[in-house]
Amino acid sequence: MRYAALFLLAIIGFNAVYAVSLRKSSDAMKTSFALERLRFIGKKSPIAKQIIAAVELHLTTGGLVEEVIDLVKKAQEDVANRNVALQSEYTAKRGALEDQINSTTQQLNDENDRLSVVNDNIESLNDQIDSLNTQIANLVQQLQNLQTREDAINQAREVDVKTYEVRKQRDENSLAVLEQIIQRLLALQQRGNAFLQVSKKEIERILKRIPKSNPIQALVQLSTKFDEARLAEVIGKLQSIQAAIQASYIEDANGEVADKARYDALISEIATIRAQTQQQLADAQQALSDAEASLAQFVQEQSNLQQQIAINEQILADAQAALQRTIATYEARIQEGQEALAAINLALDVLQQNQSDLQQIEDFSDAYNSGAFSEGGNAESA
Repeated sequence: MRYAALFLLAIIGFNAVYAVSLRKSSDAMKTSFALERLRFIGKKSPIAKQIIAAVELHLTTGGLVEEVIDLVKKAQEDVANRNVALQSEYTAKRGALEDQINSTTQQLNDENDRLSVVNDNIESLNDQIDSLNTQIANLVQQLQNLQTREDAINQAREVDVKTYEVRKQRDENSLAVLEQIIQRLLALQQRGNAFLQVSKKEIERILKRIPKSNPIQALVQLSTKFDEARLAEVIGKLQSIQAAIQASYIEDANGEVADKARYDALISEIATIRAQTQQQLADAQQALSDAEASLAQFVQEQSNLQQQIAINEQILADAQAALQRTIATYEARIQEGQEALAAINLALDVLQQNQSDLQQIEDFSDAYNSGAFSEGGNAESA
């Protein structure tokens, strides 16, 4: 009986030692397998690699799996929060850049639309200025032509006046001479033949006032044969010539009045046309000045718009480049964060599975130590 008891005690001791040995062996084997899986997961992401390295260090230095799981859960929460913050930051930055691109694009569209209007105005003003310059040149030429015409009219009038004065003086002299001769001849006619020879020299003296080419000279040829019949004939013809000259004189005077009226009308017409042309010239010159001032403003606005468009185009290009960099950078970081979180989740699954496996081994060991699997020992004790 004592040997049986000693044998049972030896068996129980062996079982206890075996159970502890089995538990340690299983723990080491499970932990080693878990570490291998974790190392593989750590290759998926730099962040996961850092976390797995910390987990491995904790496990290999005697740390409990429960503690490691708590650490990994904390890392899981931290990475998840960082991913959310990163996504929010990415959304904000991308939205800001897209807003800047949209606003700059709209501003460029507005500036280009305005530049198109300004260019049209510049083209229109240049055409207007060319037209005004042509109009001004034509008006200046018209004024010069008017001056030339007026000078010609004045010169012609001056010649006409001088010619008329010569005719007037000639006719007045002729009329005066004829009047004297006729009066003398009438006086001689009344006195009779006795006085003819006495008055001959006086009549010849009066006739000298008339040019030799004048037909009056031919009518008054006094001679010793000058008789009363001849005298009457001469007086009659002289009176006819006097009447003709008087009529011509009056007609010439009337013609001079008409010429003066026509001259005054022409000068007045030229003055009116000149005043109108000068006003048109002044208006055209003012319009030209206004157009040139407007053109200068539009040219300045054109230059400013071109400069601003160039600046905004560079801003747009920079914003588009920044957006592409932001997309590439943040999507890579978000991808990295997602991969890290996936790796951490996988690592947590491995650890939790390892914890479950270790718990099963511990439960088996506890059950074995309690004698649940020693049927013979139980029978002997009975």
